[in-house]
Amino acid sequence: RLLRVDVESASEQVVFTVPDDTASAPVRGIAASADDTLLVGIGNGIYRYAAGMEAPEPVSLPEAGKEAWRGFPTFLPDGRRFLYV
Repeated sequence: RLLRVDVESASEQVVFTVPDDTASAPVRGIAASADDTLLVGIGNGIYRYAAGMEAPEPVSLPEAGKEAWRGFPTFLPDGRRFLYV
């Protein structure tokens, strides 16, 4: 889980929970945009999560037989496009 913690009150708010089908997969980086959209490298792919979404959606998955995984997303300055490893 990714939590947002208020420094003064120490109250926690869950921002993101890894989906059950990828719960045992490694997390390979998290990037946040100015509009609070998160890109999370989980397992073999990169998933997008935004406020109000019930579950993250895949935005970049490896091509079968060509790549082992994708991860470590980083937003470009426009906040819409991103790079990954």
